[in-house]
Amino acid sequence: MDNITRFFFDNLRLLCSNSDVEKHYYDAKVCLLDYLSCLVGGKGYYQQKLSIPGIGEGIQTDALKYGLSSHVLELDDGHRKGAVHVGAPVFSALIPVALQFGIEPKVFFNGVIAGYEATVRLACAVQPGCRKRGYHASGICGTVGAAIGIATALKFNAEQMNTAIAAAVAGAAGVLEMQEDGSDLKPYNVGRASMDAVVAAMMGKAGLKGPNDAIGGKRGFIAVMTDTPHLEQLTDFSIDTLAVEQVYRKEYAACRHAHPAIEAALKIRPQITISEIEKIEVLTYLQATEGHSYIEIPTVSAAKMSIPFSVAVALVTGSADMKAFSSENVANKAILDLTQKVEVKEDTNLTELNPQKRAAIVIVHTQHGDYSQRVDYPKGEPENPLSKGELENKFRSLALYGGLTSEECDAVIGEIWKEDFSLEKIMNLINK
Repeated sequence: MDNITRFFFDNLRLLCSNSDVEKHYYDAKVCLLDYLSCLVGGKGYYQQKLSIPGIGEGIQTDALKYGLSSHVLELDDGHRKGAVHVGAPVFSALIPVALQFGIEPKVFFNGVIAGYEATVRLACAVQPGCRKRGYHASGICGTVGAAIGIATALKFNAEQMNTAIAAAVAGAAGVLEMQEDGSDLKPYNVGRASMDAVVAAMMGKAGLKGPNDAIGGKRGFIAVMTDTPHLEQLTDFSIDTLAVEQVYRKEYAACRHAHPAIEAALKIRPQITISEIEKIEVLTYLQATEGHSYIEIPTVSAAKMSIPFSVAVALVTGSADMKAFSSENVANKAILDLTQKVEVKEDTNLTELNPQKRAAIVIVHTQHGDYSQRVDYPKGEPENPLSKGELENKFRSLALYGGLTSEECDAVIGEIWKEDFSLEKIMNLINK
């Protein structure tokens, strides 16, 4: 194909101008509700930490702060095959722009749908190669996908869209090293993606010219990010299922690779006594073992990335929500001692199933016998979704933590489900 970029955005444009896209507005609203849960909870987590001198004000700064806050709790949505977080970069970039330019709700959701679709398709096109190179897909694909979401909502013409994509490709970045050594900077990959998506879209709006094929060119996005491209992800638009229907949503405040093991541990917990545990085996797919098997836990950020800690905290406390991953629990001797007893190993059969299934088998060896559970689809996967009521409860829990009142929580939820909702009202409540 001569020009992958042009073919890609032309088909995305057709997708989001199709009258059938309206049936996906509900899916987009579900994505928005889940995103706002993470945003408000993350703002509560950061409190005053984001009042950093020198980073300025305006829609770019808002996008940066929203991206940081919506990803920091590790509760934001994602996509299995793309190994990418989607809502955090897309909404964090699109919301400030929508408010600035007064974008109406249906057009806003067209941008959301396009942003999700672009982010997921780009991630699936470069995985697993980009991860093996050390790139964080949420940063690199999130930048381009969010810029496409903005460009769609602002109804860019072909030349403007091409430039926005090119500028986003030039700014796309994010490395997985940011999650190592107890670092707090993993959310920066998402915050920067959101901010740079806004800048890239404004380059398109300004009318600057970009290269013809920033995605598929010989030194373009695909060539730089992976040795194993899946170009059909960018050229095959024959499927009916959109990315807003395919994302997982999180119940547990840890890296998604830990979720099947967490859920298996929670199922075993009622059958055992913690003091009688001798050893815990976690059998899972190779990708989950890489960088998530460590047992030394210096910080809360490290705890969220560690399968051993996640399993231990679930067994000791009976929970793996935001409160379970606290500084107090990171210093809790009982949890840390149990973490030392957890061994994470690859099961080649489970590796073969990934990414169609991200499964884990947990075996707890005790003085009185062994207890085992396998989880293929942890809660929140498309095959095992959170209900509307569960998502509303997730929002209330995180929003109360983030400083909203019960009445304000109800007001936000009620506004989201209105046919012609007001994004301005929602964000005024959240940013009070």
